[in-house]
Amino acid sequence: MLLFLLSSLAQGTAGEPTTVRLTVAEPSGLARRNWPVTSGIPLGQGIVRDGEQAALFASDGLQIPLQTEVLSRWPDGSVRWLLLDFSIDLAARETKRLTLQCGSNVRRPPVANGVRALSRDDAVVIETGPLRVALSPKSFRLLDEVRLDRNGDGSPEPLRLTHPKGVLQLTLSLLVIDRVRKTNLSNPVGVVPGMTIRAVPRVRGNAATLGCGM
Repeated sequence: MLLFLLSSLAQGTAGEPTTVRLTVAEPSGLARRNWPVTSGIPLGQGIVRDGEQAALFASDGLQIPLQTEVLSRWPDGSVRWLLLDFSIDLAARETKRLTLQCGSNVRRPPVANGVRALSRDDAVVIETGPLRVALSPKSFRLLDEVRLDRNGDGSPEPLRLTHPKGVLQLTLSLLVIDRVRKTNLSNPVGVVPGMTIRAVPRVRGNAATLGCGM
């Protein structure tokens, strides 16, 4: 677990971006490599109207790949709470200070290497690089297919999802769900285009016990 703190917020003047100072700390004594960070931050009314009008910078000024999602809005339609998703490298017990810039003139490049979600007629396919997962919007299964590129040759091999007795291997399932975000299986057309930092399948349906007609 990482500690994520909002240190300060300096609202920009006309034409200037608002600057939000952020701190990410590693408290457990473990080095983290490309570690995912997810947190929401509050913004003042009128600062930005679109989650894309935000960019994240390291202390050396280099931009950090960022994904955002608007969680709530002010009465005038501007962003009130913004969800941030990014990855970071931290040494054991290291603290890094980041700067988030928000404003109508702020732009950030698309994520170059991340999670890709693709919509097909029979399934939603999520690719993380070495891992490829297929989920069907029609059949009642957690996962339809999982493939893993073990040696990096670009040819992922299928993984067996069950024991010989038919018991689902929950460790594999939890790994997959932890790495993906933002696909709505009830509306595959709404899959986010391009690369994202996280993608989570949102499954809608009814649950019932045996013998119930629900």
